[in-house]
Amino acid sequence: MAAPTVRTDPATYISYYCATLNGYCSAIDEEAPASYIIFEYTTKADYTANGWGGSPQWTIYELALPDTSYDHYISGLTESTDYVFRIVGVESTNYSYGTEKEFTTTAQPSYYHGLKVGDEGELALCDVGTPFALRIRKGGTTYGIELVATDDANASRIYINTGVGIKALRLYT
Repeated sequence: MAAPTVRTDPATYISYYCATLNGYCSAIDEEAPASYIIFEYTTKADYTANGWGGSPQWTIYELALPDTSYDHYISGLTESTDYVFRIVGVESTNYSYGTEKEFTTTAQPSYYHGLKVGDEGELALCDVGTPFALRIRKGGTTYGIELVATDDANASRIYINTGVGIKALRLYT
């Protein structure tokens, strides 16, 4: 049985601590019991020194489907750092690899407007054009908030993110 046929697409929504990795699965082996999509990523320095044998981060995304685009939000990145990533198609012990793509995280933005709440934290509107332009900071942790459009006019997705990953993902209708 063959691994899914995959393609790595450019990263999007790149900021100083997060990015969205993108890829595409064009075909799967219909005889395979289960095929999966994985995104691997690491710093360019680690990749240059060790290739994919170093310490890449990875996540099993979901079952692979033909003619399907995939995206995966990652966070906890280091500002102003070069990263390398790729999509991987997996079926049992068979793997197919998308080409490596690179992106560079931005410098941490300055805040335009902030509302400090005693010693508890702050609410800030940040640089325009960066993901999560609305941020809440409490106790040294920054939570980025993003409203994401859906196909349903009566629904919104709200992502609440920190440097260690998605804290909440809710769908309100």
